[in-house]
Amino acid sequence: SFFNGFREGVEFSGGRSYTVRFDKPVQVEEIGKSLNTVFGDYPVVKTVDVANQVNITTAYLINYTDRNTDSLVEEKLFEGLKSYLPPGTNFQAFDTRYKMSSQTVLPTISQDLKKGAVKAVIFALLAIFAYILLRFRRWQYSVGTIISLLHDVLVIIAIFSFFKNIVPFPLEINQDFIAAVLTVVGYSMNDTVIVFE
Repeated sequence: SFFNGFREGVEFSGGRSYTVRFDKPVQVEEIGKSLNTVFGDYPVVKTVDVANQVNITTAYLINYTDRNTDSLVEEKLFEGLKSYLPPGTNFQAFDTRYKMSSQTVLPTISQDLKKGAVKAVIFALLAIFAYILLRFRRWQYSVGTIISLLHDVLVIIAIFSFFKNIVPFPLEINQDFIAAVLTVVGYSMNDTVIVFE
């Protein structure tokens, strides 16, 4: 997984965010699939206030700083959304009538935050090790607990890494993924303690 890499979400990589309003309600899953074909990656698509208005956040060309990059991304956005707009709608009409706003999204999870998270995980593993050792008076139980936790988490991480380009839906490392991993850690720890009891 370390060498295969991950598909990072916008929280890690940054991106561009667009609010687009349509004439009729749309399905966010369908919008995501359509934009995946032009961006080569699934954007984050969310409904905003009403069913016919969505917010689209994409990391497409986020590392390019050329002046024309923003307009190039907007043209790709228009290309992906063209089938949801009235026939004959051109880019100019899309830009003035349907695109409500646009902004650049900076990565909210910085390198410092990542390093802090690694330190927190190491500290938490040591604290768990100490708790199990004090509770059951056997270092073997502590080692087994840490191995069990690492196994459960590493299986999920490996699946997200190796299946990122295989499955027809996005497997991104984002805030939802982190919440899911923390949930798995909580259940794994709870199960381990109950078994030891």
